[in-house]
Amino acid sequence: MTGAALLLACTSRPALQTVNDITPLVRAERAFAAETAAHGWNAGVRAFAASDAVIANPLPVSALASLDPAQDTPAGSPLQWRPAFAGMARSGDLGFTSGPYFLRDKGYVGHYFTVWRRDPDGRWKWIFDGGVNVRDDAPQAADAAVTSLPPSSPAGDGTTALTVVRSLEAELAAAAGTDAASALLPRIAVDARVNRAASTRAEGRQAAKVLLARHTSAIRFAPANLVASQAGDLVFAYGRADWNDDGDRVGSYARIWQLRRDGWWVVYDQLVPPR
Repeated sequence: MTGAALLLACTSRPALQTVNDITPLVRAERAFAAETAAHGWNAGVRAFAASDAVIANPLPVSALASLDPAQDTPAGSPLQWRPAFAGMARSGDLGFTSGPYFLRDKGYVGHYFTVWRRDPDGRWKWIFDGGVNVRDDAPQAADAAVTSLPPSSPAGDGTTALTVVRSLEAELAAAAGTDAASALLPRIAVDARVNRAASTRAEGRQAAKVLLARHTSAIRFAPANLVASQAGDLVFAYGRADWNDDGDRVGSYARIWQLRRDGWWVVYDQLVPPR
């Protein structure tokens, strides 16, 4: 049985789970990676991507429409990855994973980021996939435990969460157009992950402060979409990003907001530069 078939068989019916249990996400991500390694990128995307899934290429584009038919071969992909950090909504319907990715003959490349959504029939499909070539001197070992995002605070509903986070995104975008670091830092959680290309990945607010201070001073964020969990405790946001770093650059951003006792915080943030 292929990785895709195995996952679909295991998730055809929603299972009871503890609050913020990342096990289904880790299982889905590993099955996606195994399918891709065995049958190629196109096969992996078709088996695990939602119909509305997007990839950062570097702008957000349709994942399924971006597939090159010439790559429909039985050969496996040289791309390999594994989850090292994951977070799940209290409602068990939205989550993400991130971790190191590799090329078979080149070794470590950077860290990927995948956002997953559970369909009404209980099957997990990813809705966003993108990665950044961050520096990591010691990528997590294959047999290491996956770090979990701390549980969120009880919330209300997805509609309310979208309204609140949409306003926060607008405020952040307005301020980031002048000074991105000053706009982002007040919203970065103490245990957040922040990824910027060609830089050491930041874990925690202090590391993020150092990283953002070295990055471009102004970023124009243009939101494309926001997706909230049914519990209203987790919101995924992504869109276009424009900045000037030794020349005009156009790419994309993606971030995860989580509701905690003291409000909404960014727990994951990445910027994907032009290729």
